[in-house]
Amino acid sequence: MVARIPGRGNRAELLACKAPATSVGWPFVLPNPDIDPVLIRLGPIALRWYGLMYVLGLTAAFFMIK
Repeated sequence: MVARIPGRGNRAELLACKAPATSVGWPFVLPNPDIDPVLIRLGPIALRWYGLMYVLGLTAAFFMIK
């Protein structure tokens, strides 16, 4: 018998509810890459990737609207 953890199912229940990744209805999961959000660091100032994408997107929108 497995000890029961308060607020959670016992180990047998937890193992029984997990299906393999290849079963029907479960999508394959891609690994999450470990990307540093900082593009360039200049002393206390850091340029991040998403900030660069905002600038590029707004610049592209400006020229498309113009």
